[in-house]
Amino acid sequence: MIRDRGRIGSDGIASATRRRRPPCLESRIAEHRRFARPLKGHGMISETTRSTTSSLPGVEEMDEPGPPLILASTSPRRRALLAESGFEFEVDAADIDESALLGEQPVEHAIRLALTKARVVAKRREAGLVIGADTIVIADGEILGKPGDADEARSMLLRLRGRRHLVITGVAVVDASSGASASAAEYTGVWMRDFTVPDLEAYIASGDPFDKAGGYGIQSQSFSPVSRLQGSACNVIGLPVALVRALLLRPPR
Repeated sequence: MIRDRGRIGSDGIASATRRRRPPCLESRIAEHRRFARPLKGHGMISETTRSTTSSLPGVEEMDEPGPPLILASTSPRRRALLAESGFEFEVDAADIDESALLGEQPVEHAIRLALTKARVVAKRREAGLVIGADTIVIADGEILGKPGDADEARSMLLRLRGRRHLVITGVAVVDASSGASASAAEYTGVWMRDFTVPDLEAYIASGDPFDKAGGYGIQSQSFSPVSRLQGSACNVIGLPVALVRALLLRPPR
């Protein structure tokens, strides 16, 4: 189990007295454009909202222990975001086919994969709230996955260079005891900087692009791919924590 300075409350969300926030959770005004799909009796989580991360729901008030929280991902970035936000959780990854279905829209794809990951892990558990997530990059209406080799990484990054693209993360929470679920997705507009070819080649040689959708990590200090964001940086890293909180505050039932 991964532990931080918090524990899960009776409604499934962690409590903590003081916690270190990851950089993308520092208090600031941000536009969060979310698409939420009602599932199994759950209504819309949110529409386009304007909020400060300092006014997120008060997890400090949750005292009673509740069901375990399980992250259905081995992504070190998602693990770090969740732990640094004060959650205590286990990791139990799901190995699934991430191919897009014929005619599937990007947001539907991201939410379906997040739900599938969470449900696969939930079936192995008697109890707990399972978080599944899937992040995709959209350019010209096309889903860009993880590059398979240097040539594909180069092609993706040159396609994104100096342009705006969209990052979508689907998030799902599944109650292992009942199978009930809730899901949503968050969007972030990303402008990639006009990097040089030597910068690109050095980044590819580092090996960093190959486990990331779109072939880049926003947190790379050497490459620094992004010039501007509209929305959540956590979303681009791989887990919109504010959206996770919103889903956990409306636990599946």
